[in-house]
Amino acid sequence: MTKEKFQTESKMSRRGNNEGTIYKRKDGRWTAAVGLENERRKTFYGRTRQDVSAKLTAALQARQNGLALLKEKKCLDQFLEEWAARFSEQERR
Repeated sequence: MTKEKFQTESKMSRRGNNEGTIYKRKDGRWTAAVGLENERRKTFYGRTRQDVSAKLTAALQARQNGLALLKEKKCLDQFLEEWAARFSEQERR
């Protein structure tokens, strides 16, 4: 076997940009992370590589469909207004 052939066979495939990353932590859990706009990252954890791979795939599809991956941070007054609106709708029924 030539040196060139050995080097190409032993290389691991790499993910492209914006495809996320999967790796195993020292504590044995698997981690998947995907980059978001404004240089933030969303991280998913699981017991197996297949678990985090499924979560990563779902997150990438959601991002492609334009859904938000991070929960929107709200102030207490915004939360209470939304809660009161939902509560008053339930009373009307």
